[in-house]
Amino acid sequence: MQSSYNFDKLFSPAKEEKSFTKDSFLKAALMFDFNTDQDFNECDREEIQSLTEASKQKMNGKYFLPDETRIKILHEVISLEKIPFLIEKFNVRSEYSDMMLRVIRDEKTDFFDLSDSELYYLLKMASLFPGKLDDEPIKYELRRRYHFVPFQQITKNFAGRNKELDFVNEYIDWLPKKGFINKTSAFFRNTINWHDKLPLVIQGIGGIGKSTLISKIILDNNNSKNGESLPFIYIDFDLPGFSLSEPMSVLLEGLRQLSYQYPQHREIFNQICDHISTMIYAKSQEQSKLVNFSSKSQRVFVYRS
Repeated sequence: MQSSYNFDKLFSPAKEEKSFTKDSFLKAALMFDFNTDQDFNECDREEIQSLTEASKQKMNGKYFLPDETRIKILHEVISLEKIPFLIEKFNVRSEYSDMMLRVIRDEKTDFFDLSDSELYYLLKMASLFPGKLDDEPIKYELRRRYHFVPFQQITKNFAGRNKELDFVNEYIDWLPKKGFINKTSAFFRNTINWHDKLPLVIQGIGGIGKSTLISKIILDNNNSKNGESLPFIYIDFDLPGFSLSEPMSVLLEGLRQLSYQYPQHREIFNQICDHISTMIYAKSQEQSKLVNFSSKSQRVFVYRS
C-alpha cells in the first residue's frame, strides 16, 4: 500500500536559504536600512526583488531586514571576523556599520558623544555581540533622552519670556552664576533662606505659555554633559491615568521619571516602586494590615533617599 506521505521530504534536512549568500543580502545586513533603487545598482532585478520580499518597509520608504534575519546573516553567513573586510569591499558608510566597527575594535564610547540614532544602533550591537555589551545602561540612556522629547518639541518656537525665565531660574538657583556679585549673592541667599522658600506656582489663562515656559526651564537645567542635572518630575494631569485622588500612582510615575534621569540609582528607585506597588495591591485586596502602612516606619522606607 502506497502512503500518501512523502517521508523522504519529511526527514530530509532543511535547505539553507541560498539567497542570504547573495551580495545584496550581505550589503543590506551591513547597512541596516537601505534604498532598493539606489544602493544595489550592481545587483540584478531578481536579486533585488528577493531582498525586498525578505525585508520590511519603513515610513520613509526605505527597507530593513528583520533583526533575526540580519543577525543570522552577520553571524552565520558573513561571520563577525569578516565584517570589516566586507564593509570595505562594499564601501558601506552608515552609522550602523560605523558602530559595528567601533564595537569590534573595542573603542571606548561615551553616551554623551553619540547621537540618538547612534545610541539606537549601539543597542542593536548588544544583541549582535552577546556578552560584549551591557544593554541596560544603553536602554536607560535612550529612555532618558525620550523623556525630554516632549519638552524639546513644545519649545521649538520659544521666544522671549526672558523676565520670567530669569525669575524662575533665580528661584531654582541651579544654573551656574556669572560674575562676582551674582556668585556672592547666591552664596548668602542659599546660606540664609534656602530652606525657607515657599512653593512657586505659575498660573495664567489657557494658551498663555505656561507649559512652554516650564519646558524651557527643564531643558535649560538639564543640558549638561558633565553628569549634573536638576532632578524634576513632570505630571500632566490632563492625561488620563493621573489624579490627585490616587497619590501613590503619581508617586510611582515620579520615581519612574527619576530612574530615567539617574540610571545609576535605578535599583533604589525600583525597590521603592516595588514596595509601593505592594502597598497598592494590598489596598485593592482590602487587607486588614493596610492600616500599618501609614506608620512612621513605612513612610521612612518609602521616602528615604
